Amino acid sequence: MPKEEKSEIIEVEPMDPNKKNSPVMEGPEPEDIDQRDAYCWWNGQRYSACSTVIQAGKKKHCSGGKWWDA
Repeated sequence: MPKEEKSEIIEVEPMDPNKKNSPVMEGPEPEDIDQRDAYCWWNGQRYSACSTVIQAGKKKHCSGGKWWDA
């Protein structure tokens, strides 16, 4: 079964190192981000660019294939 793409803001579990995850970056997203990799991964789930997740009360925004502080 293919992974379903998520676009709504949802609460997620802590990252599982045994599953596919995109890097989590500290600080705000740079303005000149490379958007070629439009998807981010969190515990094997694919999220589209501009998606936001919440983990342990902290929001992360997907951009350029990485998670940034939201």
